[in-house]
Amino acid sequence: MNAWQRHRANLLKEGTGKGKTEKAPVVNAVGKAAALLATLFAMIVQNIADLKNTAQEDRPEVKSGLIEQYRDDMAKMLKLDDWTDNIFVFWNIVWRFDTGDIAEAWGLVKLGIEKNLTTPDEFIQAIKEFGIRQVLEHAISAVENGGIVGMTFYEVLDMLEDKDEHFATDAHLHARYLRLAAEEGEDKLPEISLAYYKKATKLHKDIHVKGKIKALEKKLGITK
Repeated sequence: MNAWQRHRANLLKEGTGKGKTEKAPVVNAVGKAAALLATLFAMIVQNIADLKNTAQEDRPEVKSGLIEQYRDDMAKMLKLDDWTDNIFVFWNIVWRFDTGDIAEAWGLVKLGIEKNLTTPDEFIQAIKEFGIRQVLEHAISAVENGGIVGMTFYEVLDMLEDKDEHFATDAHLHARYLRLAAEEGEDKLPEISLAYYKKATKLHKDIHVKGKIKALEKKLGITK
């Protein structure tokens, strides 16, 4: 006998339920969750349409506003076990990448892999490849603008190097990570950079680092 059944039995025993038919309050958690998702999905579709009509230079600010607007709803999404076809979560991840919040975006990608998050039909890549490529592209952009690749880049690289089956990706993408890490470490960590370059060429022959390998070998006094 559950708590509601015990409560109802006590009422009947005391006579308070005489002549009445009491009904348990209907709490349909699944129905409420479905209704919330339907509402959020409709809002996201409208947001995407609105963003297409927003000037390019204004989009980052609009996306940042949407992230904050939906932060409480995202917290609710974290409690769901399955994110299949969840466009609300997906676009919240995209907007975080677009606005430069790489660490939080990647954290959600990792959860998405666990929770079977699927990408919309217009995206060719699965969420894993999408996230890995986004982290890499942002790292490349940071370096080109005089910055550093960032900790999230190295977190992804470590996962690729550890051969974690959840994060395994194509050889060329892995090689590009190794190349970028090697480029950043050439001055201070030439030995490690050389090892990364050599591994990159083994993973993919068209990674174009043979000249860099020769230059580092000469710098380190390595002769064949």
